[in-house]
Amino acid sequence: MKIIYSLISIILIISICNAIKMKNSNNDAKSLWINFLPYDENCEKPVPGMGFGSLGAGPCSLNYTAETSGSQWTFFVDDDTTYANLTTFQDEYCSVPGPTKVFKVGQCAQYDNLQNTNYMVTVTKEPQIPNGVYLIYNKDEFCLAYQNYWFYTPGTEINNFDGNQTMTFSCKHGVAYTTQCVTESNCLTLKSSTTCGFLTGYYADIYCT
Repeated sequence: MKIIYSLISIILIISICNAIKMKNSNNDAKSLWINFLPYDENCEKPVPGMGFGSLGAGPCSLNYTAETSGSQWTFFVDDDTTYANLTTFQDEYCSVPGPTKVFKVGQCAQYDNLQNTNYMVTVTKEPQIPNGVYLIYNKDEFCLAYQNYWFYTPGTEINNFDGNQTMTFSCKHGVAYTTQCVTESNCLTLKSSTTCGFLTGYYADIYCT
């Protein structure tokens, strides 16, 4: 009888420990960054272009590139330590889901809906943001905590939804700029550097790393 009680006690202890371990794993996942890094067509090395990432599953976030160039694409990232699920929403309220792509963490794959780019997906404790890039670092509504980011290597050009305008990102002396062109000779360059301010309703830091 004592042996039975002992076995039951051991099983209960193991179950409790596993439950605690699972709970901690879920909490850890929420504090990890999921990074989508642009890679070449053979998925062998990083290339210039656009990258992005999210802290844990994160909220549905607006693609500032698409918004400023006239389209309405947003992205939501869901995650665990093995797979990352990237869903494209086709409206600014994240209510009309579009294509979904499941990436395996640590591997590279193409995402056709986003500049037809190959992305290497990593899960890290800190965001993987290269030096010398144009960075949009989104914060919460109180400007206290970072939630997700977008980066563009200088010279990255993005076409808007209709294809009649382009947006080029640049860094000059550490200051972020965007150049919007309707034609090759009709362009407007503006300073983009800014700081998150909940009173202004702008919830991102924009600067060059």
